Amino acid sequence: MGSFMRKLFAPWTAGDCFDDLDDFYAFLLHRNKVLNVVRVVFFLIAAVCLMLGYAFEPQPYNSVAVGALILALGLSLVIIQNEKQLPPELQNQKS
Repeated sequence: MGSFMRKLFAPWTAGDCFDDLDDFYAFLLHRNKVLNVVRVVFFLIAAVCLMLGYAFEPQPYNSVAVGALILALGLSLVIIQNEKQLPPELQNQKS
């Protein structure tokens, strides 16, 4: 259960949960791709809410936009930590 929680919430610390470093790197690359998609969705939600805030009553839309931006920032920090664990040739690999 502990390795599952580490893989889920702190994947950059889960290197010893894998038998092979290549499997760990593949896991981190896949995780980064998924997190990047989720992060883009949060940025889109924030952008739509900010536009709706200009058109209508701004308070509720701005609150949702701030929440989405905070979540996107948190995901960005996780992606950065994941990339620090990758070897240099995989760090800048485009997906």
